[in-house]
Amino acid sequence: MDTDSSDKGAVSVLQRALLRLLSAVRRALGTINQLVFRDRLGHIDEQTERLGSASVEAVTHLGSEVRSLDQRLAAIERELAALRELLERRERASDESDEQIAARPHAG
Repeated sequence: MDTDSSDKGAVSVLQRALLRLLSAVRRALGTINQLVFRDRLGHIDEQTERLGSASVEAVTHLGSEVRSLDQRLAAIERELAALRELLERRERASDESDEQIAARPHAG
């Protein structure tokens, strides 16, 4: 019976040693996992900052391009309005001269 209890004691010691070893391995893997995730999160954070800066630059550039296009469009609209007014004046002047010619008595 003495050998049974010494065998049980040896098994118990081996179990406790194995549990301690597994616990240490688990803690080490947890630490490694945290380090890897921190590195990845840092990389993602860095990329996010770069993309944010690029987005701001793109929006600023596009904003200036849109303002430039808007100014050119406004100038074209002003030129079209001036041409329309000029054509209307010519048309009115042409209509008036036609009326004056028609209103003159024909010498015959």
